[in-house]
Amino acid sequence: MDAPAKASGGYAIAGGASSTGKAPSAFREAEKKYQLHYDQELKFSKGKLRGKRGRLRERPTDLSEVLDFRSPPRDGDVGVVEVAMDFPGNRRRTVRSLARHPGFYHVESYLTCEECEELAREILETHIDPPASSNHTARHGDRVSGLWAAAGRGDAYDPVSGRDGTCWSPLSLSPSGSGVLTARTLLERLRWVSLGPRYDWTRRKYLRDSPHRELPRGLKAMADGAVASLCAEEGGATSSMSTFGADAALVNFYGAGDTLGGHVDDAEADLAQPLVSLSLGCDAVFLLGGRTREERPTAMLLRSGDLVVMSGDARRCYHGLPRILSSREPMKSSRQGAQGGGLSVEGYLAGHRINVSVRMVAEPS
Repeated sequence: MDAPAKASGGYAIAGGASSTGKAPSAFREAEKKYQLHYDQELKFSKGKLRGKRGRLRERPTDLSEVLDFRSPPRDGDVGVVEVAMDFPGNRRRTVRSLARHPGFYHVESYLTCEECEELAREILETHIDPPASSNHTARHGDRVSGLWAAAGRGDAYDPVSGRDGTCWSPLSLSPSGSGVLTARTLLERLRWVSLGPRYDWTRRKYLRDSPHRELPRGLKAMADGAVASLCAEEGGATSSMSTFGADAALVNFYGAGDTLGGHVDDAEADLAQPLVSLSLGCDAVFLLGGRTREERPTAMLLRSGDLVVMSGDARRCYHGLPRILSSREPMKSSRQGAQGGGLSVEGYLAGHRINVSVRMVAEPS
C-alpha cells in the first residue's frame, strides 16, 4: 500500500541504467514511459542554444499502447473477455477481464457522473476530517477538521488563535507574508485519507484499537455488492471472494504530475480477499504487472466512475499509476460558490483524481 508521490518538478532523466548500474525493471520502464515529463524550452541567442528561464514544455506522451476499454480491440491487445452483468441498484454494466491477468475485473462506468460527484462531495466535505487519519495527521494532529469548507472560505491555518475552536482564521487577520499556510494549500497537499482502522505506514500494520472513522455504509455496500455479483459469476461459494466483507478504505488524491509507484498491497490479514477500487475525476493510466517487477505490465486507461476488482492472482501483482491525465487547471469555484468564495466539487474533479480503494483487513469469520 503506497501513497501518491508529488512530482519533483525537476528535469526528466532519459532511460538507461540506474545509478547503481543495474538496468531498470520492465515495470520501471513502463512507469517512465507514461510519467509526465517536461523539457526546457530552448532558443538560439548570439549563436548559442540557450534555455528560457523558468519555461518548461510538457513532453508529448505516446499513449498508443494504453488499453482503452471503450475503444474497439486492436491488434496486439491482451486478451479481453467482455460480458454484461447485473449489479445491485439495477445496474447492468459491462465487465472486462484479461486473459493475461486472472482475477482482474474492470467494470465500466459503475457510477454515473452524478454519483461520482456526490461521492466526491461526501469525501471532501466529511470523510477527510478527523478522526480519519491522513498525511496531515502526523504534523497537524486532528486540528485540520473542516478543511474543505475552510479552503472554500479562503482561510489561513492558525492552530493557536483559530476561530470557534478550530485552527482556521480569516486570511485577512493572518500575518502578512508568503509564509502563511492556507487551507487551500493544505487541501492541495492532501494525498491520502484512511477510513476504518488507521494504517501505520512504518510498521505496515493496521491499528485496530486507534480512533478512526468507520468505513461509510455506502462504500461498504458498493464494494460488498460488486464483489458478491462477481463472485456469483465466478463460481459462488467456491470463489475466494465469497467471504469478503469490506471494513476499510484508502482514499488517494492526485493532482497533475502525481504518481503512485509500483507496489503490492500485502498488509491485509487475508490476501485471498479482493481489492475494490473506484475512480473519480481525471482519467489515469494504470499499470498491472506480475509477481515481480521484471514482468512487463499491461497499461490501461481508467476513467471516472470505473470500478476495478483485483482478486485471485491479480491481487498479488505489482500495480501503480504513473500518470494522471489532468487538465492541470487550478481549483475552480462554481458561480454560486464564487460569490461566497466556495469551491466547486466539479471544479476540483476537473483537475484532480480521487481513488477509493476498499478492502477487508479483518480475518474472515
